[in-house]
Amino acid sequence: MIEVRRLRLLRELAARGTVAAVATACHLTPSAVSQQLAVLEREAGVPLVERAGRTLRLTEAARRLVAHTEVILAGLEQAHADLAALSNSVRGTIHLAAFPTAMRALVPAALGRCRQEHPELRVILHQLEPEQSLPALKLGELDVAVCYEYDLLPHQTDPGLDLTPLLVDPMQVALPPGHPATAETVALGKLRDERWIAAPAGTACHAHIVRGRGAGRRPPPAPPVMRTSCAPAPWPASPLGSRPTATTSPPPSPWSRPAWGSACSPNWPPVPNAPGPSCAQSPTCP
Repeated sequence: MIEVRRLRLLRELAARGTVAAVATACHLTPSAVSQQLAVLEREAGVPLVERAGRTLRLTEAARRLVAHTEVILAGLEQAHADLAALSNSVRGTIHLAAFPTAMRALVPAALGRCRQEHPELRVILHQLEPEQSLPALKLGELDVAVCYEYDLLPHQTDPGLDLTPLLVDPMQVALPPGHPATAETVALGKLRDERWIAAPAGTACHAHIVRGRGAGRRPPPAPPVMRTSCAPAPWPASPLGSRPTATTSPPPSPWSRPAWGSACSPNWPPVPNAPGPSCAQSPTCP
């Protein structure tokens, strides 16, 4: 008989990559994790890990077992949720993550309503980008994540998460005063050679600008910005460069113009609205 707690360790290894990381996350010693994985191999009757230099790599049998583990754990969580639903009140602690703009524009009102309707529920907030919050949600470190995706960079569907769209948030481009494009709705491709004030490489915002400008062009360098969503009101009117803004941010300046992105070329048909924030959660989150 295969024990669920050992299946959890195998799933953690698949997600975190090393025994040391699994041990830290599960509050165990590395030797204890290795011993439990060895027992799981005997229970399964097939090799589950193999050496790849100084690290462990999952075998094909292990990857298939992890897929079954996701189904098993989801079923157990659903069973717990069904039992909890018999209670007359919602209580306990949930961990909620949101990206900075949502943390300012969406979360406060939701928390106020939650406090009124479920006073016994404690909510712990985490400010995280989707690249951080979705993996953490998958691993059970979070219960709910307010995230976003761009129309040019959609997230892959994950059967282990429930997704609830919240709103569509059109993107705008903030331009310096006197810029020739301020009198029209502009396609990002027309701004391909502009200096951009944007999030650093490796973020979804940066990747969205790169793809929207067409042909994989990277934005020319501009002064670094730690977080554009927290830029003060005068920032859009700065002559330093162009930057994207979302309508959940503070109201745009008179020089902000709607922007159309392009996944293939500057001549791609315009997309009026870009998908905005969504709420992802574990299937059994109350």
